[in-house]
Amino acid sequence: MFEARREDWLRRAREALASPAVLNSAIVASGNAAQALASLGTTVMVTRSLGPSSFGVFSVALGAATAIAPMMDFGLNPSLLRHAARADAAGDAGAFARLMRAYAQLNVVFFLAVGAVFLAVSGPLAREVMHFEHLALLRWACAGALSLNLLVLGRSLLEARQRFRDVAVVTSGTALARLGVIAALRATSGLTPAVVLLVYLALPAAGLLYALTRLKDIPFARTVEGGVARERRELLVFGGWAGVLALLSALSNYLDLALINRWCDAAAVGCYAAAYRLAFVIITASLPIGSVLRARASAFKTLERLEAFLDKLKLLTVVAAIGVAAVWAAAPLAVRLFFGPAYAEAVPLLRVLAVGTGFMFAEGPYLTAFYALGRSRPLAAIGLAQLLFFLPALAVLVPLYGVIGAAWAFALLRALTFALALVLVRSNIAASRSENPSGVLAA
Repeated sequence: MFEARREDWLRRAREALASPAVLNSAIVASGNAAQALASLGTTVMVTRSLGPSSFGVFSVALGAATAIAPMMDFGLNPSLLRHAARADAAGDAGAFARLMRAYAQLNVVFFLAVGAVFLAVSGPLAREVMHFEHLALLRWACAGALSLNLLVLGRSLLEARQRFRDVAVVTSGTALARLGVIAALRATSGLTPAVVLLVYLALPAAGLLYALTRLKDIPFARTVEGGVARERRELLVFGGWAGVLALLSALSNYLDLALINRWCDAAAVGCYAAAYRLAFVIITASLPIGSVLRARASAFKTLERLEAFLDKLKLLTVVAAIGVAAVWAAAPLAVRLFFGPAYAEAVPLLRVLAVGTGFMFAEGPYLTAFYALGRSRPLAAIGLAQLLFFLPALAVLVPLYGVIGAAWAFALLRALTFALALVLVRSNIAASRSENPSGVLAA
């Protein structure tokens, strides 16, 4: 019996490794590997130049931009990816054109609305909640969030057309350009939190420009007969719930930096942010998998195909565990080598944060099932659960244990999210089968 199971496991492993998803993931992974190395080089220069306190200031401001960006998008990019991938697979250029027009209209509205709200609340947020003295940097983050959004749009368009080599170019090119600019500035005029923030937030817009040069057939300017009310509705039906997840996740992802800044000092924020950047290497490894799988899952036509696809993802939990073990063992050497002795406090933080990012690695590909099912409401439930757990966890653990308490709260949060994602994926597959016994997925 054991021998038969071993042979079955090896057979499934060989099939998984030979699948188009794995091959395309390998292509995107090459770009992500270059991005990871370039980002690491940039982080080393920035952390050593600024020191823990100034790096903490920069990290709080950059964190605001990365939190605002998904709020401005409000689920439109993942929704565009799903519907555009299905339209492209069906060869429907007209539908693609209408989706692009509807997307542009909605994105302008969300950008203006979120930007206005953030600018209005940034002052009280900085003074009363975060105890952050650099209000101008927070306000720069609002404009920079649009640039981050444009990079995501460029990737989404390429992924929808399954142009994964170009996805790799966008991913690596942006990071390499940032590395070059930071190196030049460090050599000539020195770095400050404001200068580094400007570089990080300005360059991502180039990702969209590259995507447009590679996808000249995207029908932005093509005449579209009739209105696009239906396409707006389609984008919002799927994207609206994904947008709720994005909003809640953005709040959750920024809570740790904001509350560490409130209850600790800027140097603690800097050590935490530096440790998170190293731990995020695990997530960087999962991004090519996720970018390929979202587009593939969106085009699945049957539940049987989706379930066979999910069965192969079990191997990723093993990969995640190996990654966590490697980061845990290498943490002291990595921190000393990359950041220097000023960041010694980051070693235990890196180990605990790596556990959390390991769960994120394992969780992400399973969420692609909702693209196949066309169900985004469970994503909002995951986001709500994150926020309801993370805020009280931080409020209890950070005052008691300091910055390491924030790291433990993060690890516990990601473990909870992983378990919840598995439960929701299985329950929604069962619900889809009950509603449609034929197993055919709706368009």
